[in-house]
Amino acid sequence: HEVEPALLRLATCGSVDDGKSTLIGRLLHDTRQIADDQMEHVRDVSARRMLEEELRWAAEHDPLTKLHNRAWFERQLEQEITRLKRGGLASVLLFIDVDRFKYIIDTAGHGAGDQLLLEVSQRLKSRLRGSDHLARMGGDEYAVILRNVVADDVHGLADGFRRALSAAPFVYGGKTYRITVSVGAARLDLPTIFLPGGPPHQDFYDLKM
Repeated sequence: HEVEPALLRLATCGSVDDGKSTLIGRLLHDTRQIADDQMEHVRDVSARRMLEEELRWAAEHDPLTKLHNRAWFERQLEQEITRLKRGGLASVLLFIDVDRFKYIIDTAGHGAGDQLLLEVSQRLKSRLRGSDHLARMGGDEYAVILRNVVADDVHGLADGFRRALSAAPFVYGGKTYRITVSVGAARLDLPTIFLPGGPPHQDFYDLKM
């Protein structure tokens, strides 16, 4: 039997359309796969960067108080000494110990000790200017660099921090504790930096408050 020309044309068109549909479907699938792969790559890169940032933060901060740690502070101190050697205003270095910290832990528990450190950290931060540096050195010890100050009144600068810390008592578990601190203060300027031994051992004031 002969196939009429009109039917032959329809059959041929149908085969071509099916082929085009299959090709378009494959292209769409490949495009979606490429997009999915790219998004997965972006997520992997973002996750890796986030992990790197978290590790970098952890290397420079104290996990409890969120303050900078000893390693970070020691680098800042080295940079500050280098800066002061080039001239300019003086700075002051403070070391602060919280008194009776062990007594509070022994009588009220480690939770009280952690809370005390958090409150002390906040009170110290309230005294800082934008150019100053603060770190928890470990345990109940803190260190501060007061940059570009008039260093003739080292005692007065240290006393300002002492008063900020002792202004209000520490309250925990229904009990009240008076906060007292010991403060060591050293002037950092050209004369003290170039003394034998160098800072922070020279011109050091120890204030028990």
